[in-house]
Parts: sequence; C-alpha cells; structure tokens
Amino acid sequence: MNPARLSSEFKEVFQIVSEPVAILVSDREIAGNRPKEPSLFCELVRKAAYEGKSYVVTEDDLSNYSTRVILGFNEPQYVDLCPRIKPAKTKSILIAPLGKIEVEPDIVVIITDPAHAMLIVQALSRVLKKRLEASMSCQGSAIAGEAVAIPFTEQRPNLTLLCGGARELAGYSADELVLGLPYAIFLKMMKEVKKP
Repeated sequence: MNPARLSSEFKEVFQIVSEPVAILVSDREIAGNRPKEPSLFCELVRKAAYEGKSYVVTEDDLSNYSTRVILGFNEPQYVDLCPRIKPAKTKSILIAPLGKIEVEPDIVVIITDPAHAMLIVQALSRVLKKRLEASMSCQGSAIAGEAVAIPFTEQRPNLTLLCGGARELAGYSADELVLGLPYAIFLKMMKEVKKP
C-alpha cells in the first residue's frame, strides 16, 4: 500500500492531527539526515509526527545511554534494562513520517490523546480478536521501550502514558499518550476499518 495514502487514510478515519511515525530498526548503517546534535529519541519522534522531519540515528545521535541500550545499540553494562531489543545489534534507526517513508517500517508510533486512542484500541481489538494489554512503567525512555522495543520484540501493540523526560524535555503535553504497533498489525487494522 502507498505510504502517503495509508497515512492520509489513517488520519482521516481516526481524526488524528499528527502524522503516524514509521520506525525502522536496522543492523546495518542507513544513509539519511542525521540530527545536528545528540538528541532524545522521543523528541525526534515528536518532530517526525508534528513537523514532518525524518532522521536516521546511530548510537552517537542519542543523548540518553539507557535509550541506546533499550533500542539495541549497546548491551547493558551493570544492570539489565527491560524492555529492550536484544541482542544489541542495532546500527541505525530510521524515524520518519509514515507518509514519507520509502521502505517498509517495523513499527508505527502514534501520538494522540485518550479519546482518539480509544478509537484505535477499539479497532485493534476487533482485528486481533482480543483486548489490548498495555505494559508500562512510565519511568524513563518510555517511547523507546514501551512504544518501540515491546512492539518490535513481542510483535504486539502497546500503549504508554509516557515518562517525565518526554513531557518535561521533549514537549509532550499532559493530554498526550503514545501507541506503538508492529507495521503488519497497523496494515491489518487499516484494511479492517476501510471495509464498507
């Protein structure tokens, strides 16, 4: 399916203001626009959703060590972090608005409010024929861990109420939350909601 059309249809069906964000986790180096300075992963995701920006990040582009571990760039040194992508083989991650991506992503991240998240969860429960069970602690690197690492490693949707860093440092508002969906499940959901 055409990513630009898919993004447009998603926003129309669910009345979401922000762009769904495509995340591709790669064990190879990807060419692309790098952040000008080390940044928070959650901040880059937000810029993709609201400003239409795309980034390729390596471990050097992420300012938070625990985020580098959670996203599989580094193995933990002293204490294990959970959730995380393991073993640590990640070399680069593409973050882009879904409508602008040219490759198939692993995960789609959706920034929204509880009322619109409710509609998405209702659609997901119809498609998956089960309830969404969210796993979260909201204690740090929530978007990396709870909206990317869990959907990536467990191949299931997950919801996060974010963490203090996302709200205080990356500009997420008090009424925002984030859903992370494996791309295959996102596609399945969109096919279902488009049925007459």
